[in-house]
Amino acid sequence: PATAKVSDAVTVNFEELARLRDAELALVFRESDSKLALLALAGATPAFVDRLLKQLPTREAKSLRKRMEQLGPLRLSDIAEAQATIAEIAHRLIESGAIDSPQPKRFAVAA
Repeated sequence: PATAKVSDAVTVNFEELARLRDAELALVFRESDSKLALLALAGATPAFVDRLLKQLPTREAKSLRKRMEQLGPLRLSDIAEAQATIAEIAHRLIESGAIDSPQPKRFAVAA
């Protein structure tokens, strides 16, 4: 999967970015190239894309969604590479203290 190493023990992959707070998620994508972000989002879940688009100004969100709809055929390797690069950007932001590491999922146990 698309992963970036964080410190010596923690690895962040693209899917884990969904556990970032909204502002942190937006920062990761603001720090990336727009073409790279477009490719990475092409392989993301609709919920992830919607959540990110809500962080953008309306005009920018509409433009990005339109560009996503107009994408032609893509190679899965290109999408995976873009997602790995986005994960690396998140890693750099975590290392610099600009954002927090994604929180692990918590499981609830029914009594």
